Amino acid sequence: MRKQIPTALWVTGLVCGCLGLAIAVITTPVLQQGRKYARQRVKKVDDALAGYLSVEKRCPRTPDELIAGGYLTRRDLDDPWGRHILYSCSGKNWEVRSSGPDKILNTPDDIATDPADRERSR
Repeated sequence: MRKQIPTALWVTGLVCGCLGLAIAVITTPVLQQGRKYARQRVKKVDDALAGYLSVEKRCPRTPDELIAGGYLTRRDLDDPWGRHILYSCSGKNWEVRSSGPDKILNTPDDIATDPADRERSR
């Protein structure tokens, strides 16, 4: 004689499975949209740094210099996950980075500038 799975347990498993699938279907496009928006913001900060460097011939000491110079707005420096987009600058080299959806810097989901892309666009 086969053992029967109680109906309540079977229904609970089915509902949980459907709920998990629905969450995956809904959150994937939202996450992709957030990453696209973050790439746009990172590019905007990257372009602002390029403009600042070409005029001022030095790296901005703080993001406020980019804002005061009209290169960016304060809002441009925030990613879709509520974190600041950061930059580091040394001479003519710079990097712009969003910590990505996990909100932790230097992890695989970070969104950062690629100097090779900058060279191709010149």
